[in-house]
Amino acid sequence: MKKLTFRAFYILNCIVALIFGFLIYIFLRKGTNFQVFFAYWDLSFHNFSNTTFLGSNFLKYYLVDGLWCYSFVFAASCIWPPKIKNLKLLFISGFTFGLLWEILQAFQVTSGTFDVLDLFMYLSASLLAVGIIYFRIKRENNEKNY
Repeated sequence: MKKLTFRAFYILNCIVALIFGFLIYIFLRKGTNFQVFFAYWDLSFHNFSNTTFLGSNFLKYYLVDGLWCYSFVFAASCIWPPKIKNLKLLFISGFTFGLLWEILQAFQVTSGTFDVLDLFMYLSASLLAVGIIYFRIKRENNEKNY
């Protein structure tokens, strides 16, 4: 089986996170811009926004932010392939992007509400993405040495 190149690996991680976030927005949230767009084209989907279960609020409102940030870090990695010494900058850029978004929400420049838990999700997602990239680079370097 052929190994994924770094760029393909980054693109795959980016796209999978975006798809999951998109599906959550379509099926578990109410009144999103995606739904308005689809309604304009007479496309409708069954919406499960009224469905509640253990962790449903986390899934609907917090995990999505983490998925967007995770995707952002991997998208940035596609554009500027990281080296181990640059991973701090990648982590900081992912978290800073989320922080700026929350600040814009706090001052009502954009829709949404400021939430400290969102900041935690941005921090966690950036850390997870950078950790995955770090271990992928280390593994690749170890394989080259053997």
